[in-house]
Amino acid sequence: VNPGIQNDFSFYRRSRNQRRINKPDVVSNIQEEVTNRMSLFYAYPTPMMNSLRETIVKFLTKDEMQGQSLRQNVTTTLA
Repeated sequence: VNPGIQNDFSFYRRSRNQRRINKPDVVSNIQEEVTNRMSLFYAYPTPMMNSLRETIVKFLTKDEMQGQSLRQNVTTTLA
């Protein structure tokens, strides 16, 4: 998932809600239910796991000196 797309779509939804409050007579082509479903489609299914994965990858790739033993310890800990 591209975070840029997710952020842009969130901005669209916020703008749409503000427009609906400020100008209730303006009709949108896309129903709110559709935007909610699209938001779930673009969102990370498990944000915590995504964050954990990114942190582990950064940790393992930043220090190549310790190499295989570090990877073994991390793999054993997560198993």
